[in-house]
Amino acid sequence: MPPLRNAAPSQSRRLLAASLLLLAGSSVSSAQEKTAAFGVRAIGAAGVHAGRAMIERNAKAYEIGGRMDIGHFRTDRIRVVADISFLRTLTYEEFVPSEDTTYRDVFYDLSGHVTVQWFLRNPSHRVAPYASAGVGVHALTSSFSSIVLDQRYNSNRFGLRAAAGMRVRLGSDRRRALFVEYAGTLVREVSRGSVHLGIEALFGDLAR
Repeated sequence: MPPLRNAAPSQSRRLLAASLLLLAGSSVSSAQEKTAAFGVRAIGAAGVHAGRAMIERNAKAYEIGGRMDIGHFRTDRIRVVADISFLRTLTYEEFVPSEDTTYRDVFYDLSGHVTVQWFLRNPSHRVAPYASAGVGVHALTSSFSSIVLDQRYNSNRFGLRAAAGMRVRLGSDRRRALFVEYAGTLVREVSRGSVHLGIEALFGDLAR
């Protein structure tokens, strides 16, 4: 059982380290340089996603959310993405020795992240792999009626997020795309590994 519980946090740490290394080296080369742009006029994509997560202590969950590309640095390949997600676990069971009781219930996580997304090739290609890393805030909620569990799953915490994925453009105009990614999230007590599948509309420089 311990190896199962530690699998998601361990994978998340490795993914975060790899993504940070990729992002650190991304400024060395770029196909096209231009002025950085951020904000409403620089929005490049907006989409929704759904996925499955494995949280530490072998808790399983489903997740839905949305994300928006809010601009780019001096190259189209390095972009900034904001996302918001809602996670709900399946029924989670844990024995609390200090209370000599086994509790069963669900807990929730409403989170938001800002990440830097680096494309390994120009995102105008039909298939474009990417890596990303960033920070976020998590609002956890639970009602186990256990002091131990509700202290753990009722709090606001900061987290780190890293992901590796791929965007595939659809249709002749290529203004819509599918994306799939594996994301690792490091948050105290609820670190996890997640698989996301989503669809997004492309705007501005990404639509061209």
